[in-house]
Amino acid sequence: MSARRSGYAILELLTALALTAVICGAMAGTLVAARRMVRSQARRVTFAEAVRAASAVLTGDLRYIAPVADVYAWSADSIALRVFRGTAVVCGAADDDAVFVRYQGLRDPDPAKDSLVVVRVGGDGPPLKLEASAATPAHCAGEDGEQAFRWTLEAPPPPGTMLLLFESGTYRLSEHALRYGHGHAGRQPLTAEAFDGDGSGFRLPGGPGAPIPAAPPAIELRLVARAEDIDREVPAPATGARLRFTLLNADRADAGRTR
Repeated sequence: MSARRSGYAILELLTALALTAVICGAMAGTLVAARRMVRSQARRVTFAEAVRAASAVLTGDLRYIAPVADVYAWSADSIALRVFRGTAVVCGAADDDAVFVRYQGLRDPDPAKDSLVVVRVGGDGPPLKLEASAATPAHCAGEDGEQAFRWTLEAPPPPGTMLLLFESGTYRLSEHALRYGHGHAGRQPLTAEAFDGDGSGFRLPGGPGAPIPAAPPAIELRLVARAEDIDREVPAPATGARLRFTLLNADRADAGRTR
């Protein structure tokens, strides 16, 4: 009787071990599939957030540009332009090559980044370099939201002149992210590194390298998710987005004829 009981115990043990191995294998497969699903979903969320960030930044800057005057150069992966930052009215002259202005804008003036355009009847004047800027609260009391500054300019305009403040820079798709740089400064990332360099890019009517159209109605940006994952185990989601930024300063009559 004891020998029979010992034999049955070994058989039961082997059966239990086999069942445990099957269950553990199934659980391991489930965990691997869940891990891949979580990573794939995380990639989708990262891409969606990067698209939203790019859309928010570019919508605020691109929609107000004048196509020919404000776009300096462009290619499939970059667009160089000047972006509106604020307005000012000359309210007094200083002793040297400086003027006092009432200013209102998205940020304070920065001589390292900004240039000025004189608003004139019949067409804006040439750009002026902003050589220096300093807040002067005691001068030119203006309306709510306006600040008084003392600006040093290469050619000071007379009182009553309206000035537009612009910042020149380049938006570039580089190293899987949308980046922005001013002049020779490094390009700062504005989004996560979620874009494929081959499938993503800017588009204007006429194609890369062509002259900037007289009145493009919009600028388009195609964004494609990265084709590889960090650990090479999870394929990137087949996801893409096309953003279209309508230019409010485009000549609608001419834009209709160029389509």
